[in-house]
Amino acid sequence: MKKYISILFLLIILLVGCSNDNSITYKLEIIDIDGRSLGSYKIKTDNPNSFFDDLKNKCDVKYEDSTYGAYLTQINDSIIDDNYFLAIYENGTQALVGVEGIVIDNNDEFKIVVENFTNFDDTDLLVDKIVYGFYKNAKELYKNQSYCDYYLIASFDKLIDLGYDLDLSFLNDNIKNSFKNLDYSNMSMTDLFKNAVSLSALDMDLTQIKESILNKNYASGNQEYSEGINALYYCLMNKLDIKPNNYSTFTSYFNDYIKNPTVGDSAFMASHAFTYIPDFSEYKELYITKQLSIFTDKGVDSYGFGVSAASTAQAIIAFCNIGENIRDTKYQINNTDMVKALLTYFEDDYTVLGYDGKTDLLFNTPQAVSALMCYKALRDKKVVVNIYA
Repeated sequence: MKKYISILFLLIILLVGCSNDNSITYKLEIIDIDGRSLGSYKIKTDNPNSFFDDLKNKCDVKYEDSTYGAYLTQINDSIIDDNYFLAIYENGTQALVGVEGIVIDNNDEFKIVVENFTNFDDTDLLVDKIVYGFYKNAKELYKNQSYCDYYLIASFDKLIDLGYDLDLSFLNDNIKNSFKNLDYSNMSMTDLFKNAVSLSALDMDLTQIKESILNKNYASGNQEYSEGINALYYCLMNKLDIKPNNYSTFTSYFNDYIKNPTVGDSAFMASHAFTYIPDFSEYKELYITKQLSIFTDKGVDSYGFGVSAASTAQAIIAFCNIGENIRDTKYQINNTDMVKALLTYFEDDYTVLGYDGKTDLLFNTPQAVSALMCYKALRDKKVVVNIYA
């Protein structure tokens, strides 16, 4: 009898032990700058202090050790940007402790969200969402393309130089190979510039294109070409540190041009040359005043046929070339600045439509995204941003 009582007692202990389940189940989701999910998880643990370990086991986590413990810098390819941080929310309320101090309760719901801590307004937040959103979509957008506009390549290269966590890996082999084995000797000034920009950004050999430029014998800096094309060529000379025989002619031309600048797209392109004109600051306000004459509350009308994404983008790039924040109230028309106007052209996939109503990866989108990148860099770094210098 005692034997049976002992067995029964043992079974009761085992049953009680089995029913005493101390496991904790909780949910975790990672949210990027544009609100898209970078991962959603249902996690089971028996340790209420295992949050950071669980996070590292489930996600690709980057962090820095600090005096206050681990500081999250990136999770699952979330953006890395000095204007943003990773905020932890527990059941809808932002956690008041660091990632290592989180204590989990059963059925908790956690979200780690990329958030801005510099009080950006909706326009500046949207700028960054488009820049990073386009960057993350670029590999897919360009996977079947054999060409990528030099504006886009130059802009990404400039942001990389300025320390942003970006790269040019979205350019496929077809695009990279398109810059090889070209006959530079018969290229126009414009095509030489476009290819040199791309070759330089991709760290490809520039020997042949430099030789071609030196062998060119343009009569002057202003007889055959507009000031915009001249500016590109002048930038190319300086960027590649070469001085053809007509270099001084271009220098002289732009020293005269700043005293009586034109208006519109060609003038916007001309601004690239101003980086190399020491006296430009003396005539800066004259240039600005002339360009403001074609600003509207819908964007910029450079040709007299109405506003466009491309013209508005060129205006933004030009003001970045001369170190001016185009969102400043003094440049607003009816309380609308040109960055805000440009944003209205973007679709949900961070591209801009062409004149045929289809996604335009060759002209409008590259220029519009480039303009936002230039503005972002000037806003963040407080420096003159000339993508071709």
